[in-house]
Amino acid sequence: MAGWLLGALTGLAVAGFAAWFWSTLGRRIFPAWWHRTPHLFRDSCASGVSLSEQDKELTWRHATWMVLGLLLILRLFYIAGDTIELSEDEAYQWMWSRRLDWAYYSKPPLIAWIQWLGTHLWGHTAFGVRFFSPVFAFVLGLVLWSFLRRHTSERTAFCATAIFAATPFFAVGSTLLTVDAPTVFFYTLSALAMWQALETDQLRWWLLTGGTMALGFLSKFFSPFLWAGFFLYAAFTPSARKQFTRPGLWLAMGMNIIALLPVLWWNQQHDWVTLVHLGERGGLQEPGGLRFQYAGAFLGSVAALLNPVFFLAVIGAVMGFVRARGLPLLQRFLLCTALPVFVFYLALACHGKAQPNWIAPASPVLFLFAILYWHERHVAGIRWGTRWLTAGLVVGLPVVTLLHETQWLHKGLGVALTEKNDPLVRVRGASELARLVEDHRQHLAVEGQPVFVIADHYGRASLLNFYLPEAHKLLPEDQLVYVLATEKPQNQYWFWPSYDARVGENAIYVVKTSGVANHPSSLPSNSGPCKVLASSRSATGENYAAWCSSLPVTARSPPSLNSLVNPRTCGLWAIGRRGSPGAAKERST
Repeated sequence: MAGWLLGALTGLAVAGFAAWFWSTLGRRIFPAWWHRTPHLFRDSCASGVSLSEQDKELTWRHATWMVLGLLLILRLFYIAGDTIELSEDEAYQWMWSRRLDWAYYSKPPLIAWIQWLGTHLWGHTAFGVRFFSPVFAFVLGLVLWSFLRRHTSERTAFCATAIFAATPFFAVGSTLLTVDAPTVFFYTLSALAMWQALETDQLRWWLLTGGTMALGFLSKFFSPFLWAGFFLYAAFTPSARKQFTRPGLWLAMGMNIIALLPVLWWNQQHDWVTLVHLGERGGLQEPGGLRFQYAGAFLGSVAALLNPVFFLAVIGAVMGFVRARGLPLLQRFLLCTALPVFVFYLALACHGKAQPNWIAPASPVLFLFAILYWHERHVAGIRWGTRWLTAGLVVGLPVVTLLHETQWLHKGLGVALTEKNDPLVRVRGASELARLVEDHRQHLAVEGQPVFVIADHYGRASLLNFYLPEAHKLLPEDQLVYVLATEKPQNQYWFWPSYDARVGENAIYVVKTSGVANHPSSLPSNSGPCKVLASSRSATGENYAAWCSSLPVTARSPPSLNSLVNPRTCGLWAIGRRGSPGAAKERST
């Protein structure tokens, strides 16, 4: 009864505040909407006052600001909560931020610098790691609003804000801080600054282009695609070719080359390992031949992440644009800056598996192209743009909402997602896995021997380094969790101190299993006989195993695994000697 009463009082308070806000501030902030509905909770006719275009534009402008501000606040609260934990890539790049360098095994250094700044502002927490992702999204939203209001209208700029909010790609990128977040941010800023440089022929815009392209390159080697887009645009646009005789273009290119120097210097010191990695990851060393099944899977994944309705709207805009005569230069430029990315990775997908997030940096530019195209059709009286928008919001907003908490699907509709089809499985369970490892580590440590941890994968090792309190204390000077040693570099851990100095200490080996608790084949046969410490099947169906070597075990039973709900299938082995080389190869993100 008390709960019902409290809920009723809260509802009345919220309603009263909304009515007061609308009656006192609504007329100033949203004049067009206020004149239609002067009172929120009682029937009222429109005021009858004729509205100026300025009032209408002001309403949509304030609505855009309100949505962007609300999204920023909600995203900050979301990453500050415990709904999701760090992904493997975020934890891995957090490890980079603990050991700053000029480059890393697979990526330039900017993501590490950004995480270093975030964790120095907010501590080594998930919020500190992810803080700049919602900030990037907010600033980018303001930039896109400013760009669109100049080239279309305040209403179209508001609709674009809703489109980006209803697109899974951008929703995920506004929450998780991987290399994609700064790459998308700086690639989009570079493209818009380049257009301003072409349109105004002013040096300051070329300098801004060069600066943002340099930062984009330090995020994910993506600026060459933008240069390819500019050359493609210049090939079809004679007026753009005059920039080759201006200093601005070459200054921007020089700034981009300067950003290349630290990466080249680091790679020269490390046997050009990044080039080797990129060649292997792109399948360039694989036998030739086309594999169209990979291309189909790639396009399907991209369509799903870009919102299927908006993806079709983009295709429709491209087809309509190609057939049209008298092509607008801005739309031509935006399409040219996006096409190299999509064509390159589609060609790569025909050769081998490609990740859909690889095209993320060019997605906002492609969306801008489609928004401009459909805005022109709308002004001409063709209403297909409105239909695309409505259908995309109906499809996208529920999906984006569920992506933030998939358990709502179970609570609301009784649909339980499995490990294979739950998109949040990669950002859950890390702390539980760390607790399990720490319990067994403490259990083995009572014998007086130090115990460290070896993981079969750089992502698991990084999550354990983040979520194990003892590992936090040791970094960056020392390390508690290592990746299984390999003969050649396969991730950044290869360049950091290994467990050579821990010979003679006990180790827990963490490895993903298929549910069968077999002896870890990647460990040497002379590591001693293993016996089961514990095995369990969690409530969600995952299998776990804990093993121990022939080291003495106290009478106290090992920690129980029955309470685990961790959606990660892992096995734990405790060994007395160093393991032999195994597989822990980094995948490109």
